[in-house]
Amino acid sequence: MYFTSTSCMLNVAGGIADCGASAGCVSSINKIRISSYLQKSSSGSWVTLKHWTQDTRSNSASFRKTYAVTSGSYRHLCYIYAYIGEACMDGVTKTAYDSY
Repeated sequence: MYFTSTSCMLNVAGGIADCGASAGCVSSINKIRISSYLQKSSSGSWVTLKHWTQDTRSNSASFRKTYAVTSGSYRHLCYIYAYIGEACMDGVTKTAYDSY
């Protein structure tokens, strides 16, 4: 087990989607990649509005972005990966939901 904590956050209010994610890992991990997608529900499927990727060369990382949105139902899909060097050792998927 390489992750000690992971989270994915979404808060949609006032026409702004506030998207965040964080991760903590054991000390042997030296890079964390967070790849996230802000998606809107449309006709029974999820449409990607924005994609972000952040690499942090540490065993802890946090990520926060905002994006202007209209009314609707949204999710923030977060893929979080832990690396030793360039080798991916572990990965988790987290999802947060909100509507406006």
